[in-house]
Amino acid sequence: MTAEGASPTLWQRIAGRLLVAVVRLMQHLPDKPVYRLAHLLGRSLARVMPERRALVKSNLGRVCRALDAAGTGSAAARAAAHDDRRLDALVRNVFGYWVVTYVESAMAPRYDAAALRARVRLADPATTAIALGPVPAGSPGTIFVGLHFGSVELGALYAARFGHVPLSGPMEQVDNPVLREYFERTRGALGMTILPMQGVAPLLVERIGRGEAVALVADRVIGGSGTRVALFGAPARLPAGPAILAVETGATMYALAVHRSAPGEWIGRVERLDVPTDGPRRGRLHATLEAQVRAFERFIGDAPDQWWTLLFRIWEEDVAA
Repeated sequence: MTAEGASPTLWQRIAGRLLVAVVRLMQHLPDKPVYRLAHLLGRSLARVMPERRALVKSNLGRVCRALDAAGTGSAAARAAAHDDRRLDALVRNVFGYWVVTYVESAMAPRYDAAALRARVRLADPATTAIALGPVPAGSPGTIFVGLHFGSVELGALYAARFGHVPLSGPMEQVDNPVLREYFERTRGALGMTILPMQGVAPLLVERIGRGEAVALVADRVIGGSGTRVALFGAPARLPAGPAILAVETGATMYALAVHRSAPGEWIGRVERLDVPTDGPRRGRLHATLEAQVRAFERFIGDAPDQWWTLLFRIWEEDVAA
């Protein structure tokens, strides 16, 4: 792994510049055919990654059965709970959307405000307008919490384009210095400030205190042990950072997700989460995290094959095994 600030190797320069050139080429092509091709290529990965495919099928099967038992989620997901062929089709889609996610990241800079308004349909325009609106003077800022679902990039881009306050958030660092510099530059041009993962908490608190917005992804533990929650009816561990920030700062908290309705078309969902202000701190944290998890379940239920955390171990019993 290359240390931050170190000079890139010859191979990193070649690979990084080649990938940047491919990205720039894609930005000039019609986007919908590119997304269709990316999805098709991604589906083929399921054939050459049998162990990962088995993990995805186990994870997705659990989600579909939980949705079916609760009578929620999409009709396709509930049907897959009882039909192995339909479940296999959704598993292949997971790999397809996995690749599409990266292509969307490359294509995002081409979408201006008019394109976003035309391409992203809001499930709740009124709540979205409030969430992206100005913060009263002297009040803490806003926390947006999302997950590795649908198009994370488009969600951040929409919030940055239409939000009335500055937006920032941490991002996992890319090893290749050439690619890292490219992504930091393009994301900065989109209106979002990227913060380093290491020691990010004080920076987030500072920005919230200034009335700004921060965006966090919190459906998979990257570092640390996480906090136990019930996710689709089974114990799992998720980051508690967003809930802690909300309770400690008094910030308004929203769950945010953008999933695909067709190639190059998306549906944006925003839900305000209840953050209790009275009672013991531990209880307030638990209630906030519980509200966040339930929102995640509702988002995932719309299109579970677009939740690319399914490619990793999620539930405690699987991690232990």
